[in-house]
This record gives sequence, structure tokens and C-alpha cells, in this order.
Amino acid sequence: MRKQLLSATLMSSLIFGGAALAEETLGTIVSIDPAGNAVTLNDGNEYVFADSATDSGGTPRLAGYSVGDMVMVNWTMQGDRRVARSIGGSAAVSEMGVIADIDTAGRTVTLADGRMFSFPDRDGAEAPDISGFTVGDSVEITAAMEGDGMVGLSIASAVSTRVTGTVAAMDEGEFSVTLDDGNTYVFPTEMNDRLRNFAVGDMVTITAVETGTDMMMQGLSIAPAS
Repeated sequence: MRKQLLSATLMSSLIFGGAALAEETLGTIVSIDPAGNAVTLNDGNEYVFADSATDSGGTPRLAGYSVGDMVMVNWTMQGDRRVARSIGGSAAVSEMGVIADIDTAGRTVTLADGRMFSFPDRDGAEAPDISGFTVGDSVEITAAMEGDGMVGLSIASAVSTRVTGTVAAMDEGEFSVTLDDGNTYVFPTEMNDRLRNFAVGDMVTITAVETGTDMMMQGLSIAPAS
């Protein structure tokens, strides 16, 4: 499975006095140095908490974090060191869908439900490679909100199923479609307008993935059967 994570560096605020520029880096922990009170992210940079090894409550600053965790670090450059001021879990989410459009030059991927994800280069980290994907591919994207848009942190192929059948029932409140084989497919809320184009009796092709312990079928796309 092709899966790459990236560290996103965001310019956030100017420290008064003009001496240092505060930044925030979103990335994945690759190593933790409790003795040195430091953490290294997948951008290859080490972030050192120089003020205290514990937070205001006396808890070790890096307690509870492990290699592989995705975090946001707020830091300033002091000399040749990245001095961390805070660390917290990121608001990354995992989304699945079928690619409706891909712009390798602009580094964006748009899913069938209309959601668009950008994959920009970041200082010190290589953006995930989207060139191996194409329209129609089922993918899983890990992303975080940046400003008004979603920034892709990783993209990987998702194992999907494509089925053709006749719509036997639709539940607009649940965003679901049941085919004549008895299987029900639940779609993202963003696809509600798309679902309104179909009715009971229509022959459709649905692309879906199996999710959760209850084996729910999540619909990724729906189209008239050809």
C-alpha cells in the first residue's frame, strides 16, 4: 500500500520585538528523546523543549506520545535550534472516496463527492506522490484542515467493490441506498445532492468499501449503470 506522510509547516504569528518568527509544524513522530526533552518529526527536524521537561501540571511534556503519532508542534528558531513551545495531537481525519479529478501540476485530488485535497510541498518534507493515481481510483486520504481547505498528509489505494443493481430503497435521512440484492450502502453527507438524482427502480453502479467492525458498506460513488 502506498502511504506517505508529510510534515506541514505553517507560518502563524510574529513574536513581538521582531526577533523570532513562530511556526507550527504538523508531522509524524519518528523518535522521542525524553532525557533531552526533544521530539523528531518525519521532516527530519528535532524540536527541543528548552523551558521545562514538564507542563504546568507537572506531567512530563512528552508523556503520552509515541512514535507514529501525528502532532502539531509550535516552535521558534533560536540560533540553529528549533525550540518547541507546545505540542498537541493533530486534527487529522481519514477520508475515503473515488477520484473524480486529479491535477498533478497543481497537486490536488478531487473526490466524487466534491471534496478537494491539496498536496503541497512543505519546508523540509516531500509532499505525498499523487502521480501514480488516476480518475476512478478508490483511495484513502489522511488530511488536516489548513485555512479554508483540506491538506492531504497521505494518500493510499483503498480496496473497493463495484456492484451494479436496481435501487430497491433509498433513505435520504441516512444517506443510504439499498439495492435489489439486499445490501445497503451509506454515503457521505456531501453526496446528498448526488443521491437525489436517483430513484427506486433505477439501475446503478456503486463503488464502495467495507468499513468498521459491523462491516458497513460505505458508498464512494454512484452512477447510472452503463
